[in-house]
Amino acid sequence: MAISLCLTPAMALADDVSLGATVYTNYVNLEDKVVSPTAPWVIPYTPEIGAVLKYNNSGTTFEWALDAKGLVDGNYALIYYADFSTRFDDWGGDNPGAVIATNLAASGGIISTWGVLDLGMNLPCYPDANMAEYYYGTDPQVLGWTGDNYATGYGAKIWLIPTSALTGGTNLPVVAWPPTASWLFETDLISYTDTDAIVSITVDPTSIDFGRVAVGETAIGADLTVTNTGIPAFVAASVSSGIFSAMTLDNQTLPTSYTLLKGEAEVLTPKLIIPPTSVGSKSGTLAFIATPAAVTP
Repeated sequence: MAISLCLTPAMALADDVSLGATVYTNYVNLEDKVVSPTAPWVIPYTPEIGAVLKYNNSGTTFEWALDAKGLVDGNYALIYYADFSTRFDDWGGDNPGAVIATNLAASGGIISTWGVLDLGMNLPCYPDANMAEYYYGTDPQVLGWTGDNYATGYGAKIWLIPTSALTGGTNLPVVAWPPTASWLFETDLISYTDTDAIVSITVDPTSIDFGRVAVGETAIGADLTVTNTGIPAFVAASVSSGIFSAMTLDNQTLPTSYTLLKGEAEVLTPKLIIPPTSVGSKSGTLAFIATPAAVTP
């Protein structure tokens, strides 16, 4: 009784774009928003408060420049806030998102700085709910919701928040709510293609032979080692139907998934309970499908 393995790395590639340190292809405004049960996410457009984030939308690194004003003096962080599908109920900005920069000091309410970061991911990045087009217009299921400044959206949300709102002042998730006037939110969603973000995984061995097993017994195959040799990856494991639908990996029923950083490996023990009605030689396919995973660099 054998099962073959199928490796399907999903690769996102684009033409490289060479940019100078002071040349940017796009920009987005960041504004303070009013958050209340009757007027959620309303942008007051207070002239004294706001920021402009300039950025490139393609390249081997994410290049950005930030000019902010009207802030309470202190340290701030620029983050990619990845939404959950329950975006109006589930807070945290750790799905998992990314910290782009931290310890950005506001003096006299002003921040003027720039940076270059190897994100190792596209924006947006799985499992951000905004990887799928979402209707951001009026939603009668959300109390008082009258729509955002963008009716529909695909892309990443960028926020400028006090570092004190982050875990340990440096990492996601966001731990201090609710937002205040010193939190600057996206006014549009952005996208960025990391041109050297390549997903690559290996699985060893490439096949499993359970041998001769009596019906009703549990067969244990040789351990599988799944290794990430590319960018941070979300690896989903699934198995063909039939008797192999009862297969488990480390006692987890399939389908299941793992998030692996570059160089990380997951050792998995396959087990299979043979149904009473199964007779004869059987074969199937265990598939590992890898897609880019959003993680904090």
